[in-house]
Amino acid sequence: MKTAIRNNATFPSPFTGKERDRETGYGYFGARYMDYELLTSFISVDRYASKYPFISPYAYCAWNPIKLMDPTGDTIIFNEKKVEKMFDDVYNDLSCRMFKLKNRGFKKESRREEYEALSKIKQSMDDVRNSKTKFYYSSLPNPDGSIKSGGHTYGKKGVDGIIVEITTGCFGTLVHETKHASQYISGDWELDMASIDEYGHWGLINYDLQDEFDAYRQENDYQFYINREEYYDDDRIKKDFVNGYKENPSIIPEYIQYNASNPYLKK
Repeated sequence: MKTAIRNNATFPSPFTGKERDRETGYGYFGARYMDYELLTSFISVDRYASKYPFISPYAYCAWNPIKLMDPTGDTIIFNEKKVEKMFDDVYNDLSCRMFKLKNRGFKKESRREEYEALSKIKQSMDDVRNSKTKFYYSSLPNPDGSIKSGGHTYGKKGVDGIIVEITTGCFGTLVHETKHASQYISGDWELDMASIDEYGHWGLINYDLQDEFDAYRQENDYQFYINREEYYDDDRIKKDFVNGYKENPSIIPEYIQYNASNPYLKK
């Protein structure tokens, strides 16, 4: 039965409208997979299960799919549909790839390394989704698609949360800025309410080169494992920071913006 489903899994389910994964035959929701032979049952636990102890963690729509829809997260406020789609596309790509890697096993060390790298990216996205902090995601213009990266994560006077801006179409940047958002959750950096610039942006406390490095690490892992672009190892990223102005002037202005000097350039 499952083999037949796999071989013909090229169309959405009329029940949920979600695509079936060709390799597994399961319904693909992004965060989880559904076994269509069991209909309203997922094959993994709901990440919000602790909020609903009276409902099975495997339930789809609390066993009431006629009246309810499955939620995608409750702490991210998407100001535009296109940014929400970018976030969901990245999360879905990660979930699908990790699921397939796990099914194939980790006899090859390279598979385990890939799985662990993607897990860290997905964890950052889950941290933001599950946090009590509000994150306002919006887009920056990219009319002809020529901009390949660019974004900001910051606090602003009058906003009850953290603003995350992503250049349209730059999926690696979404991973990068979401890592910064998760760093705020973990306390790696904080807003400095005693400092505000001409645009109403709060200053930052404890934001350092390590935070920026970690964000580039996840961005480059996503680009390599998901988009199959050139791989940047840790030494390459550090070299870009050390010789930032000479080799890649665009890679460190955000760090310079909030710090008087770059300690790596002094060495």
